[in-house]
Amino acid sequence: MMDKKSRFKPSQTEFLKPLKSQEKRGLLKKSGITLASAAAAGFILSGSEYNAPKDLNDIVNIGLTPTPEVSTSGTKSMIEANDGLRDYSPIVLGLGLAGMGIYEYRRRRQDNRLHHMHNFTHQGSHWVRIALAGGIMGTIASASGLGDTAADNASEPIQQAAALYGAEQATTPVFTSYEGALGNHMPVDYANTASAVSEAGGTPMPLIFELGKVEDPTSVNNPTSGPIVGVPNDSLKQAFNTDMPAIDNCDDMSVIVGEQLGVNAGDTVKINGRPATVADTIDVKPGLGRVMALGSVEQFDKCVYPDSLMLIANGLVLPQQKTLDAVNSQLDTAYVARSFEELIEENQEFWDGSVKPSQMNLIFQQLGLGAAGIAILQGMQIANRRKKLAVRLSRDVPKSTLTTAEFLASERDVIRSIPIGLGVYTLFTYMINSTQHGMSQSIDIPSIASGYSVTAIAAGATSAAATYMMTRRINVHEELGSSA
Repeated sequence: MMDKKSRFKPSQTEFLKPLKSQEKRGLLKKSGITLASAAAAGFILSGSEYNAPKDLNDIVNIGLTPTPEVSTSGTKSMIEANDGLRDYSPIVLGLGLAGMGIYEYRRRRQDNRLHHMHNFTHQGSHWVRIALAGGIMGTIASASGLGDTAADNASEPIQQAAALYGAEQATTPVFTSYEGALGNHMPVDYANTASAVSEAGGTPMPLIFELGKVEDPTSVNNPTSGPIVGVPNDSLKQAFNTDMPAIDNCDDMSVIVGEQLGVNAGDTVKINGRPATVADTIDVKPGLGRVMALGSVEQFDKCVYPDSLMLIANGLVLPQQKTLDAVNSQLDTAYVARSFEELIEENQEFWDGSVKPSQMNLIFQQLGLGAAGIAILQGMQIANRRKKLAVRLSRDVPKSTLTTAEFLASERDVIRSIPIGLGVYTLFTYMINSTQHGMSQSIDIPSIASGYSVTAIAAGATSAAATYMMTRRINVHEELGSSA
């Protein structure tokens, strides 16, 4: 007697039971596994750096390479995509785990229909698809975490500078001659600005903040760049008990550097190519191949960045528009005055725009490669089961039922691939942290959830689409007639 809870007709229920006959693996299936493995390998390698061909400039010169206009709206969209992926993916992961839990419970305890669906889709081994999904998940999780960590830590040097001045980040004014991100500026007229700030009741203090090169001459692996911060020597003595007074000979320059550079006190480093003795190290990781260098304004202004001073107005508070107007009225140029907090936000936007879009682009590439690999696998599996599908179609099992069954199977495999994805993510995080001087990437739920969400989309959509397209092309009479 038919189970009362079954929603299939008797013919459909019988029809979804696994067939006893097992077809031998053909050349087509072997080719599919080979292609899928190649896709997985290419997918993993897609995240690594490569060298452009030497004749790339020749290709550009003859006009074969498109050169689209730079789009701020495109950058903003990529940043929002990165942030949205990390914000909402934990919810998707939770729903996915809950959904699979309900699916497993119902198919084992209550729902005869789901049980037969599972039997139909799990007649063979799924280890290739599970391994591929795990690789996709782990690399996407790594890309998501890298973009977020590299951008979030970028403003640590400014926060450290604010602390050394004893400044309130939300209110203490910083005078510059530019708007927007750091590193694109010209120095203020320090003497005139300092005089105006003093007359307004504030205490002018110099600041240098630039992006330059911080190198260990004895190492073959150096950072790509480094934020270089100069503050008054009195602040350094108070905070680090380190004296870096004004000097006549720049060979006597000293500096404090990020400890992840791997140097010790007394060693020699190079700041923009100029040798400096390491006075101390500091635990600041500004992200993605960057190392902070901290020194005195007195030495940096003479030896590294002459005439590049900005000005901190301790004692003044933002917003005090009348006070700022009074300061600006005494100056030839109306300098931009904003708080440390606003300066940090602008620096954050700069690094978000530099790092997150490239990481999202990498995620999209991985999504495309992963979806292609899964689609190839699904197509090969269906091609190998054409006769079995034809038998089911001949007994009035709807094509939509077969598509749903394959979708559920692919999502179940994505859940099963989470441990593999977590392993790949852990490996990549270890590699990034050990090779990028300014990185301290951690393994977190938003990253692995991002990897899960994108992989689930790739696996579910491509499996369902491949099944639908393949089943609609099956000629039932041809397939069953040829097997007679």
